[in-house]
Amino acid sequence: MIRCSELSYILEKGMPMALGQYLSLVKNYGRFLAFGAWHSFYSGLGQTYLVSLFVPFMRDKFGASVAEFALYYSLATLCSAFVLPIVGAWIDRMNLRLYSALNGVLAATACLVTAYAPSMPVLLFGGLKLEPFAILGFFLLRLSGQGLMSHICSTSIGRYFGKNRGKASSVSDQGHSLGEVLLPPLVVMLLAAYGWQMTYVIIGLSCLLLFLPVSLALLRQDDDFQHPGRTAETEAHQEAEEHWTQKQLLASPYFYMVMPLASMGAFTLTALFFLQVTIAQGKLWDDFWLAHWFFVFPICVFISSLLVGPLIDTIGARRIFPFQVWPLALGVLLLGITDNPYIVPVYFAFCGLSVGMSKGVTGAMWAEVYGTRHLGAIRSVASTIMVFATAVSPVLCGVLLERGVSINTLLMGMAGLIVSTSVPALLAPLPRRRGRAG
Repeated sequence: MIRCSELSYILEKGMPMALGQYLSLVKNYGRFLAFGAWHSFYSGLGQTYLVSLFVPFMRDKFGASVAEFALYYSLATLCSAFVLPIVGAWIDRMNLRLYSALNGVLAATACLVTAYAPSMPVLLFGGLKLEPFAILGFFLLRLSGQGLMSHICSTSIGRYFGKNRGKASSVSDQGHSLGEVLLPPLVVMLLAAYGWQMTYVIIGLSCLLLFLPVSLALLRQDDDFQHPGRTAETEAHQEAEEHWTQKQLLASPYFYMVMPLASMGAFTLTALFFLQVTIAQGKLWDDFWLAHWFFVFPICVFISSLLVGPLIDTIGARRIFPFQVWPLALGVLLLGITDNPYIVPVYFAFCGLSVGMSKGVTGAMWAEVYGTRHLGAIRSVASTIMVFATAVSPVLCGVLLERGVSINTLLMGMAGLIVSTSVPALLAPLPRRRGRAG
């Protein structure tokens, strides 16, 4: 638990000091932090907030119903979740520069496959029409964008930085917030000017002509940052850490007690963002009322992530972790108990505070508890479960709404579910290994 006296001291004395530490960190490790932020920015190409902008145009092109298109997206997301532990673990054994470059090529391929999917054959199973290349395109987008871009950022930062891990994660994660602010309006302009297929071609070309050169320029061949096992800290710090393998992780009760909370943000927000027009219609608001206020979300993510960095480095991510979903629960609850349209910016503010906390806290928590030597393999397992949650939640919420559950009842029930996941995380005992890992 976090004592009030500790929190008060950190806020009064630690924050001014933290500003200087942030500046020092950026000065000494600017290229490495920019590398992480660049990948978190480009993860947007596979995130629901960006993909959803293409959905109306793609549905018209494919002649697919809402249910059929949701099926394509869910199948692709589930497939990426199963592949992620395999390719995600390669980051522990592969040169980071090469790993990043290969994923950049994969992201470009994803965009081009998606763009040209309507020209490809369809499959018929009974009365169900499947667009295999649309599913393949979504699969590659979700794997390379949502999965591996975020994975590269979190794993590379988490394993290299020790005592400054929280602040380093806070800085590198700003790429997510920047993407949420810049990418949607940019894509909307491209869609209006060139159509959805050419927009995906442009994004794919940017992966080759912009992402790859910048990513390669930010790392040099002799940088310790790109090699697994090298850190910014002393050897003594490394020797003090326990390093769990993926197999030991899966035998750890602690992992299963904290994983529901770790995936709850992704589960909740994917469903709510995917259904934002449905929520607005259910409350008799303008269809795009929530979209008008979305800018509040990344602003609060930015502020929250910078504030939580010093807390992580001072009292540890594991102690903060159980509380990171409480602002999210409050925001969802407020959205559920009132139909006043001006609750929306308050809802987005609380969601942003929670997401800003979780971006730094969750990644740092895995490194604190399970060590850094096999962090890529460990994070890939956790990311797989989170991606699986993002595949399930829109379908589950859609089914509940179709069966007569009201929007407000759904939101209030979701708020209760969010809070309930913090209970096992609070009670979870710190894991202890039975054997040593290499």
